[in-house]
This record gives sequence, C-alpha cells and structure tokens, in this order.
Amino acid sequence: MHNTIIIAFILSLVISVKASAQTTDLPKASKVKGFDPATLLWYDTPANKWEEALPVGNGRFGVMVFGKYGEERIQQNEETYWSGGPYSTVDQGGAGVLPEIQKLIFYGETLNVHKIFSRHLIGYPVKQQNYQSLTNLHLFFDGQDAAVGYKHWLDLKTGVPGVNIPSMV
Repeated sequence: MHNTIIIAFILSLVISVKASAQTTDLPKASKVKGFDPATLLWYDTPANKWEEALPVGNGRFGVMVFGKYGEERIQQNEETYWSGGPYSTVDQGGAGVLPEIQKLIFYGETLNVHKIFSRHLIGYPVKQQNYQSLTNLHLFFDGQDAAVGYKHWLDLKTGVPGVNIPSMV
C-alpha cells in the first residue's frame, strides 16, 4: 500500500511538472500586471549540478528539478528515507554523571565537562542521520539537442517549476 501511494504521487508530480512546463511563457508572464520578480527564480541554462536544480516539495516529499532539455532529471526524496536504520539516541546511565558535570562546571573545568557530556549524554549516533536520494527520474525527449531562448524557473508563490523552450535547433 505504501509503495502504491509513493508511485501514484511520483506519477502525479511528473504529470503536473510536465503540464506546467509546457503552458507558461515566462517572457509573456513577466509583462502581466502584478508580476512580482521577487518571487520568481529563473535561469537561462539548465542545472548542471544538484546545487543549481530547483527545489519543489511539501516537507515530506521533495524533488530537485534540473530543467534540462533532451533529458530531464528529477531527483526525488521522501522524509522516511534516511541512512542507517532505526536507532535510539538514549544513552543508558547518562543521568548518573550529572553531579560530576555540575561539580566540574562549578570549578570551571569546561574541557572535562565537554568530554564527559559528550561521552555520556549526547546519545548515539552523535550526529543526525543523512537524507538519501530516493530516486533519479530521467525523462527523455526526442529532437531536443539544442535550444534557443531557453528559460527554466520556480514560482515561489505557487511552488510550481516550469521550462520554456521557444525553439529547438
């Protein structure tokens, strides 16, 4: 059931990205009264690396849209897909060292406080687990080897990305 929901969400996201990417004309939209350039991220080249892709999501499920022509890449992530497995951050017996920590704080021995606190009260793993990439969806389009007048954008008011390619070479 969980897999069916994820697949349905991915398909609806792809369809909505595809639909919005084909209907918006950024140059024309920018001339409309009420256009706010402060709420629009736009670029005239596709993203070449992850940091350049446009983020879209709802906090639980997210994607990075690269905006390429010929081969679009959409990297997807879901909040429960992390490195490692289930774990407990509780360190048993940690409360027993509190009197020693209090005494060391009183005497100004902050380095020893740090060592004891780190060893007995932070828990394991010491750092947060890392998000993992759930999937990389690649969409291939024939006849899109080069583009003239290319734009891709993210409307920050609506959260909708788009691509406009007025003509293909």
